[in-house]
Amino acid sequence: GITMNNIPHNWAGDLVRNAWRESGLSLRQIARQANTSHATLNAYIKGDKSPSTATLERVISACGYAKMFHYGREFGLAMAYLEEKNSRRF
Repeated sequence: GITMNNIPHNWAGDLVRNAWRESGLSLRQIARQANTSHATLNAYIKGDKSPSTATLERVISACGYAKMFHYGREFGLAMAYLEEKNSRRF
C-alpha cells in the first residue's frame, strides 16, 4: 500500500490517467468539465506538473470517479501528501 514515504513521484498523474481511461471520455471533455485545459491535464499525466488537491478532485469527479472510497485510505494519504508538497512551494 501507499504510505507517506513511498507515494510514487507521479501519483496524481497516474490517478488522473487511470480515471480518464476508465471514464471513456476524451481528455478535452474532462478538461472542460473540470474547468482546466487539455494541456494542463496532459502535463499532470506526464508528471510535468502537480495538480492542487482542489483541481485533482475536480478532475476525478469529472471522470465520474465520485466513488472515491474506491481508493479509501490511500487516497486520503495521497491528498495529505499533495497538500503538504504544494504548501511548501512558495
